[in-house]
Amino acid sequence: MALVATLAWEAVTAFVRPLDGVEGEVLFEADRLRAGLPLYTDVATGAADYGPIPARYLVLYPPVWPFFLSLVPAQLAFGVARSVGFFAWFGLLAFIVARAPRKRRPACALGAAFAGGIWLLAFYGTSARPDGIAVFASGLALERATRRSSGKFPSIDLVSGVLFGLAAWLKPNVVGLAPGAFVGAALAAVLAERGARSEVVRRIARAVIPGIAGVVLVSALIAGALTSRTGSAWVEHLLASTGQPPDVAHWIDQLVSRGPFVGLPLGFAALVGLHGRKDPGAAIATGALLGAIAWCILCLSKIGSASNYLLEPCVAAVIVLARADVPKLRVPPLVLAIVALVQALWTGLASWNSAREHVPLDRARAATIANVRASCGAAPNDVVLADEPGLELMMNGRIVQTPFQATHSSRRGRWPVEAWMADVSHPSARCLVMQDDLLERPLATVDVVHDRFSPELRRVLREHFELAYERTGYWVYRRRPSR
Repeated sequence: MALVATLAWEAVTAFVRPLDGVEGEVLFEADRLRAGLPLYTDVATGAADYGPIPARYLVLYPPVWPFFLSLVPAQLAFGVARSVGFFAWFGLLAFIVARAPRKRRPACALGAAFAGGIWLLAFYGTSARPDGIAVFASGLALERATRRSSGKFPSIDLVSGVLFGLAAWLKPNVVGLAPGAFVGAALAAVLAERGARSEVVRRIARAVIPGIAGVVLVSALIAGALTSRTGSAWVEHLLASTGQPPDVAHWIDQLVSRGPFVGLPLGFAALVGLHGRKDPGAAIATGALLGAIAWCILCLSKIGSASNYLLEPCVAAVIVLARADVPKLRVPPLVLAIVALVQALWTGLASWNSAREHVPLDRARAATIANVRASCGAAPNDVVLADEPGLELMMNGRIVQTPFQATHSSRRGRWPVEAWMADVSHPSARCLVMQDDLLERPLATVDVVHDRFSPELRRVLREHFELAYERTGYWVYRRRPSR
C-alpha cells in the first residue's frame, strides 16, 4: 500500500511540485554550462550576467550531473532530470529483484517494496538532484560485484570500480557502499582457501585491485578535466558548499527521528548477510551494508544532512536479501508477526499519509509560486528573492543566492555579507518568499542548524520587506513603500 501510494504521488506531482534547493542549484549550473557562461565565479563579485543584482553562488558538487543536464534543451531539463531520477531509483530496485536467484526473489522483492514504499526516500531519489542517479551507479556496481562473486572467487571488477567512482563524483556523499564492499571482498578472499602469506596477498590483490583501478581511472579523468578547466576552484567550491560542521543535537535528533523507520529492517538484513557470509557474494554485500550504515550514521551528524543518506543502506539491504538466504530465527512466530506488523504500520502509514497529503499540497504550492510575481507587483526585470535557490529559479529563471551555504560560510567569515546586504536592498528586488516564519521571530532567536539567514540579513530584509500573505506554507513578502 505504501509503495502504491508513493508511486501514485510521483506520477501525479513529478512535473508539478516546486523545485527544492539542490534541484535549483544543479539546474542553474546546467543553464550556465548550456549557455557557455563561466560556471565557477568569485562570490565577492558574483556572476553579473543577469542585471544589477549578480548571482552569488557556490558550485554545489562536481558538475558531472549538471554537465549531462546541459546537453538537454533548457525547457526539457527539469522534466528529464526528474524522470531520470525516477527510473534510477525504482529501476535499480526492480533490477536487483529481477537478477536475484529464484528462491530468494520473494524476500528480495519484499525488501525492495519496503524501500520503494518509503515516501521520503522517493522524494530524494526521484528528484532532479544527483542522489538518484548516484545511488543507481553505486547500487549497480554492488549488484554486479555480488552477483559475479556469488559461489565463486570474490572479485570487484573494473566496471564495478568505475561505477563506484562515478557515484562519488555525481554526489560526493555516495561513498558508503564502496569501502565496505572492498573490505568484504578482501576478507572473503582471505577465507577462500588457505595458503602462504604471499598467496593471501595475491588473492586479496586479485579480489580488489581491478575495482580500485576503476575508481582511480574515473577519478583521474574527472579530476583532471575539472582541474584543467578551473584550476583549484572546483575543490574550493566543493569544500565551501558542503563543509558545514557537525552538531551533536542535530545528530541525535536525526537518529531518533529516522531510526525507527529503517533501523530494524537494516539490522535484520545485516544479520541475514552475516549468517550467509561464507558465500563471497553475500560477504561483499554485507560489508557494503555495514559500511553504508556506518557512513550514514556519521554523516547524519553534519548540518544539512537529511534522509537521502539512507538511500545507500536501503539499496545494500535489498542486495543482501538477493545474495543470502534468510535463516530460521529462534523467535516465536507470533512475536515475529507482531514486530513485522508494527514496523509495516510505522513506516507504511507515514509514507501513505505523506503521499496523500502532498498530492494536493504540491499542486497548491506550485500555484502559489506561479502567482508570486503578479501578487507583489514585480516587473519583468525585477527579482524575487527566496530562502531556496529552487524557488528563485522557478520565479526568475535564475538564482540570486544560495542562502544555506552563504549563511554558514558567513559565520566562518568566508562570504561577503555586506555585498549580500546590498543585493537584497536593491530596488529591483521586489518580493521575498520564505518557507518559514524566520523574519517574524525576534532577531535574538537564532537556530544555527536551520536558519537560512543570519540575524544581520534578517534585519535588512525586515527593513525592506513586509509580509503580504502566508499561503500553503510560504510566507510571501512585498517591498515596503519608499519613505
